Amino acid sequence: MLSFGDPQHCDVALRNFSLNEFLLAYRYHHFIILKNKSQRSLMVQGRLLKPQEFCRIYPGQRILVEEQVITSQDLTFYFNAKKNVTLPHIFVAIAKNEVRLDKTRSRDSSLEVAFGLKVTVKALHNLQATLHGTRLSKGTTLQAQLDDRILFSNGGELNLNDLRRRVRSLGGRFPLKASK
Repeated sequence: MLSFGDPQHCDVALRNFSLNEFLLAYRYHHFIILKNKSQRSLMVQGRLLKPQEFCRIYPGQRILVEEQVITSQDLTFYFNAKKNVTLPHIFVAIAKNEVRLDKTRSRDSSLEVAFGLKVTVKALHNLQATLHGTRLSKGTTLQAQLDDRILFSNGGELNLNDLRRRVRSLGGRFPLKASK
């Protein structure tokens, strides 16, 4: 079982949810059920999921929670992350105009990012960047959510959700634009 809602009390954070509002997801092999335990109406693949109702989530379906989208692949990822199965882990090297992702740590690596139910960001070098207003200096480890961003002093930003998507799809070395 997974719970989605307030970051302090649920497995996966959803913005703007109060303490008594949450979603529950259950999995048995490939069978996933979502229960709406909030006072909000959700959209599941174009169909309305009213408060206190539940529905089956089929592969490829999307859940719309206000402006946030949760896919069936995301649900599978979160279930696997809760059991510590196949957690994406990446090292980020930051140069002047380039961000490079590596599967292994090198001397150029500036950040270590691990994706699970929450995102763990560890600074390996002093950076001119912040996360949640905290400067990323060597040895700093912070917990973040997928919709958070690392802000650089030169105006660039690194969206953690985009980073996870790139890590999952490409899985190796590749360049990112400086604006991303």
